[in-house]
Amino acid sequence: TRESATAVPRDLSWREGGGLKDVSPEGVVLFGEIGDSGGREAAVYIRKPGDAEPTRISDGLPMAIADDGQKALVVSNSSPPVLSIVPAPGLAQALDVGEITGTGIGAWLKDGRLILELRRKAGEDFLVYARPAKGGPLTQLLPPGMNLSRRPVAPDGLHIAAFDLKSNSYQICDAPAAGLASCKPLPGVDDKDRIAGWSADSRAVFVSRHYPTPIKIERVDVATGKREPFTTLHPATAAVSGLRNLIITPKGAIFYNYDRSRSVLYAIGGVK
Repeated sequence: TRESATAVPRDLSWREGGGLKDVSPEGVVLFGEIGDSGGREAAVYIRKPGDAEPTRISDGLPMAIADDGQKALVVSNSSPPVLSIVPAPGLAQALDVGEITGTGIGAWLKDGRLILELRRKAGEDFLVYARPAKGGPLTQLLPPGMNLSRRPVAPDGLHIAAFDLKSNSYQICDAPAAGLASCKPLPGVDDKDRIAGWSADSRAVFVSRHYPTPIKIERVDVATGKREPFTTLHPATAAVSGLRNLIITPKGAIFYNYDRSRSVLYAIGGVK
């Protein structure tokens, strides 16, 4: 993580590294552990700013953290998947979302509604739904073929960043109180870009390309498409093959995972 575009990076890796999933505007990190550290059911952790160590809050896989950093959306590491809201700390509250076969990105709107990217049947596209703040039936929020970007909801709560699979383009959608959102293309970006978050004034998104390293991050005006340099990431570890996850908070703090590709040299004798 870097607290700003110019700050020295800090390593927040935990045990086997951890898979970054989401970050609240105030820097509460949500990540998951699998393998030996996560166990058979996998494990979900949060790490608050200044904490020496993270706190394990649940079995399963992380999906999203609320803006206040006090609760997380978690999905079970099982089939069919089971969704829960987990207070930090507290007991998990299972969500009734009907039969699903897969989950994608989740987030909270400013009015307390939860937005969920769900797949109902194997082979079908994901659809984005809204769940009322006090619970109740899900309603479809985004048109078919729309996938949520990472940290999709703008700080003003009025806009959602998404990717349209039909036109292969990024879109900015409104967040209506009811009914389907209307969406329009986001200028200045293409399908090779990845959205990492929104600026504090909700007038721009931060974008990057995961390959090659070093990673250049730019600020794109959502109205005009004008791109401006924000910063460049120079991962300290050698053999970096690319970024897995990049999240930038409205305050400009940067959080990221990266992959390392290592080769092994073998000597084979006795070959005829």
